[in-house]
Amino acid sequence: MYTCATYRNGQISRNLLNKSSDQHIHINKCTFGEQARNKMDKAKREQQRDVILQCVCALLNSGGGVISAGVENEDYDYCTMSLGEDMQIYLKSLLNPANIEDFIEFVPSGNALQMYVKSWCSHDNRARLCSVDSGLKERSGTSTLFIPPSGVLDFIKKKRQTLYSGPPAKKKWTQGDELIYQKAEQFYEKREARLGQILDFGESVNVEFKSFDSEKNLEKRLKENLPKYLSAFGNTKGGFLIIGVDDRSKTVVGCGRGMDAQTMEQMIQEICNRAQSRAFHLLDCARKEEWSVDCEVFEVMENSGEEPRYIVGFKVPAFCCAVFEDNPKCWHIENDAITLLDPRSWLEKIQLCDPGNELSSRFNKVLSLKDSPPQCRAVYSTQDITKLQERIFSVREENVLSRYIPQELQKYEKLLNIPPIQSRSGPGILIMSTSWAIDVNLPRNKSVICEALLISTDCYPTLFCWAEGDSPELWQYVNDTAFSLKQKLVNLAGYTGRLCVIPRLVNCQTGEVIQNETDGAPSYPDSYTLGHIEEVLALLRSLTIVVMSISSPLSDTLGCEFFNLLTEVQYTILSSYNGIRSLLIYGPPGSGKTLIAMEKIRRIKNSDNCEDTDILYLCENVGLRDFVRKQFICLCETRASFMKSPEETFSRVKHIIVDEGQNFRLEHGDWYKKANRLVRKMRSHTSSSGLPPLNSQNEAFLREVVRNSKEVFDAMLDLIHQIADNSKPEETAHFQDMVKNVTLSHSFRGKLIRRTNLPSVETEVVKIIRNLLQQGHSANDIAVLYSTKEELCKREYGVKKEKLPVQFGSVENVHQGVVVLDTIRRFSGLERNIVILVDPTVHSFQNEVGVNVLLSAFSRARIRLYVLQSKRSILTPRIPF
Repeated sequence: MYTCATYRNGQISRNLLNKSSDQHIHINKCTFGEQARNKMDKAKREQQRDVILQCVCALLNSGGGVISAGVENEDYDYCTMSLGEDMQIYLKSLLNPANIEDFIEFVPSGNALQMYVKSWCSHDNRARLCSVDSGLKERSGTSTLFIPPSGVLDFIKKKRQTLYSGPPAKKKWTQGDELIYQKAEQFYEKREARLGQILDFGESVNVEFKSFDSEKNLEKRLKENLPKYLSAFGNTKGGFLIIGVDDRSKTVVGCGRGMDAQTMEQMIQEICNRAQSRAFHLLDCARKEEWSVDCEVFEVMENSGEEPRYIVGFKVPAFCCAVFEDNPKCWHIENDAITLLDPRSWLEKIQLCDPGNELSSRFNKVLSLKDSPPQCRAVYSTQDITKLQERIFSVREENVLSRYIPQELQKYEKLLNIPPIQSRSGPGILIMSTSWAIDVNLPRNKSVICEALLISTDCYPTLFCWAEGDSPELWQYVNDTAFSLKQKLVNLAGYTGRLCVIPRLVNCQTGEVIQNETDGAPSYPDSYTLGHIEEVLALLRSLTIVVMSISSPLSDTLGCEFFNLLTEVQYTILSSYNGIRSLLIYGPPGSGKTLIAMEKIRRIKNSDNCEDTDILYLCENVGLRDFVRKQFICLCETRASFMKSPEETFSRVKHIIVDEGQNFRLEHGDWYKKANRLVRKMRSHTSSSGLPPLNSQNEAFLREVVRNSKEVFDAMLDLIHQIADNSKPEETAHFQDMVKNVTLSHSFRGKLIRRTNLPSVETEVVKIIRNLLQQGHSANDIAVLYSTKEELCKREYGVKKEKLPVQFGSVENVHQGVVVLDTIRRFSGLERNIVILVDPTVHSFQNEVGVNVLLSAFSRARIRLYVLQSKRSILTPRIPF
C-alpha cells in the first residue's frame, strides 16, 4: 500500500513499507548546503539533485507523503545553510509559479532532513500534473524552444484552435517564411548539392541548418538532436531540417565522412521511426491523422576525390496534435514504485478539465478540477455537498466535540472514554463506524470491534481502532485503513490542505492506546493539524464525498464522474440494512437499483471476507451480466443459465443479489424458490421487486430518479400511473405510493420525440443516427431497441446496409464503442444517452406486464428518447405523449 524508496549508490530501490500510514521515501545519504554542494563532484551533485526532484514530483502527483533524506555532511544546519542553490533553483522550477513552501515543509530531525510534501493541485496557471519537463518542443523564429509544463495548456489550446479551423494554413506565414519554405522544398526535392555551394535561402521558422561536418560519431549526435527538431517542427508549422549546411554562411559542407549512404539511411530511418512513435492525438481530435517524416540522403558533388560527404534532409509535416521529443519528466507512484509517466498517459491527464458551462448550470459541481489534486476527476451531482455534509456530519461551532454514532454502535459508546478523545473539546466531530475499511473499499478485520475517526481543531485527524490484543496483522490493518482514507480524501475527494491520518490501536479491555513501534519516528509538523473550524468543515466535505462516492456505471464521456455520489436514501440503505436474511429494494427506473446492487456486493465482500464465488449476481440479460462480470467482484449469471445449471454449481454461494427482478420470467421454473434453497441458512439480498408478496418482505424504497432527463422522466411517470391503475389489489397501494412520492432530482429537460405512420422505420433510424453523428455524438451514445428478437432479425439488415461510419453490435458489445442493435428485454438494466425505440409492442403472452416492459425501455434513455412507429404498428398498451 505504501511506497518506501531507498536511495543508495546513485540508485533508487523500492520496497513495501509495512509500518507506515503514509507514503514514505528514504534517501540514504545526501549533501545539503551551498558550500558543501559546491565542493562535490559535478556528476554526484546532479545525481542527488535529480533523485530529490524525482521523489518530490512523484509524491506531489500521488497524494503527498514524506521524504527522509540522510544528511551526508555532519556540520549541516538547515536553518543557516538551507538546501543549496542548485536544489532551490530546480525545486522552484518544478513548482513554478508556486513557492516551494506552498507544497514542501522542511524539518531537520537528527541526522536526517524530513521533507513533508503535500499533494499538487492545479490552478489557472498550473497544469494538472507536476512535471519537471514536458518533453515537447516548438519553433519560434529560427529558434527551437522547449515548452515548459506551465505552458502546455496554452500549447494545447492553440492546437485545438487549429483542429477546428481546417488544416494548418500556409497563408498565416509571413511572405518571407513562405518564400524560404518554397526554396527549401525545391532544394530537398532536387537532391543535388556541390561542396562549397552557398544556398540562396536561409533559416526561418520552417527551416533549420546543421553542419555536423566534423562529427566523428554522427550517429550519437543525430540521436541526441533529431528528436528535438522533429518535435519542434511537428508541433509548429512543419518544415525542413537540412544537415550538412553551415547555419551561418549557408554553405554546403556535407556530413558523414567515411560512411556509406545505405548505412546512413538505415540509421536515420530508425531514429525517425522512434520519433514517429511519439506522436499522440489530443483527447478530442477528430482527424486522427497519421504523421510520418520523409528523409533524403544524397552525396555532395565535386568532392575532389575525398571520402564521400552527404546532405541529409528531413521534410517534417505539421502534426495536428503533439509530437514528443522524449518522455515527459513526470513521475508518480504506481504499484508501490516511482514510475515515469509515458507520453500518452501524461497527455491524457494534462488535458482533463471541467466540462462546459451547460453541465455546471444544471447540476451542482461537487468537485472541480480547478485547484484539485492530479488524481481527481470532476464530480457533478444533484446534491449540494455542503448541505449534505451538514446533515450527515454536523459540527457545532461552539467548543463541543460532536459525535456521530450509528444506532448499532451505541452500545460501544463507553469505549470512547480514553484520554485522547476525552481531552478534545472541539469544535470538531468523532465519527464511529463498524469498519472504516469498508468505506474505503478494504476488507474488514474481524478482530476490530469498532472504529472512530476524530476530526477536530488543534489536532491531527486520527483513526482509533478498538481491538483485543496487539499483533502485526492488527497494526497492518489500522495502517492500511488510515493510509487509504488519507489517499481517498486527497485523490478522490479533492482535499488540498496538508493532511495526515494518524492510526491508533486501542485495547478494548483496558482502554489504553497501544504504542506502535514506529511512534518514535518524527511526528508531522504543526501545520498538519487542523487550525480552525473552516479547515475542519473542508475536510468533512471531502469525507462526505468519500463515504458517499460510488463506482458508478453512469460515468459520462466528458472526463468527469456524473452522479457518482449516493443519495442520502441510497447511503442509508447500504449502511443500515445489515444482518437481515432478505431485503427488497423498490424504486422507479433510474433511481439507482443496479448501482446499489454493485456497491452492496463490494461491501458484503469486505465485511464478510467473501471470495468472488461466495456471491451470486442474477439478472435477466447477458449485456448486464457481462457488464458486472467485468467488475470482477462476484459470480454473474442470467436467470435462464441459473435455472438450467444444477444447484451443485453454486454450492459455495452464501449471498444472492437479484437485479431487474421485475423483468424475470418463469418459463424455466421458479427462480426465487431455487435461490432461497441455496441460501436457506444464509442471507439473501435483492435489488428490485422480485416475486414474493409485498407484505412478507423487508423493504427499502428509492424515490429519487437521478439518471433520466425530465422529458423522459415525465413519460416514465405516466407509465407508472398506468401500472398503478392496473395492478393487483394488494399491489395498488404500493405503486400509488411510488407515483405520489417519486421525484426527479434535477431540471435537465432532454428530448422525447415521437414519429408515427412511417413508411420505412429503417430509413428513419438511419437518418436519425446520421444526424446524431453529425451533431458530434458517438456510437457509444446510441442504442436502437426492438420489441422482439424476430423484429430485430427482420429489420437490422435495413439499418446496417447503409454503411454508416460506425460499427453496430448487440448488448454483448455494449462497452466496445458500437451502436447497440438489440431487444428491449435484453437491454434491460443497461443505458445509453440516446435510445431509439422501434415499434415498441409486446408479445401477447406479455400483456400483463406490457407496461412494465415499456417502462423499462423508456428508462434506458438518459437524455433523448425517440419512439418510432411504422404504419402497421399497433401499440400495446397506450404510450404516453
